[in-house]
Amino acid sequence: MLSAGVIGGLTYWNSMQIEQVRVYSSDGSTGPTLLTVAISPSSSWSQPPVVFKDTATVGNMRAAIGFHLGLLDRARWFNTAATEELCVVASAVGETIIVQALISLISSGI
Repeated sequence: MLSAGVIGGLTYWNSMQIEQVRVYSSDGSTGPTLLTVAISPSSSWSQPPVVFKDTATVGNMRAAIGFHLGLLDRARWFNTAATEELCVVASAVGETIIVQALISLISSGI
């Protein structure tokens, strides 16, 4: 899903590295919103899963979670067409969630 948001995502770029991810919920104007991000590390690296949670302040601040991936995950090149799960984002049903990611891209033509 990350590469689909990049210009030339699946057609020009063939690999990407993911440095950090930021996730935001809606503004919380209708009530408190709980935002949860569960990071799913590779089982072959014996890393435990990590869960982050944040709640929006009604009418004031949206829920926000930002994190860097572990060093092994940051050093890894993913295929832009890969469907491997890095994290699971959960919030209220029907709520808009904004995801920002800092990535590096590489093309086979370079």
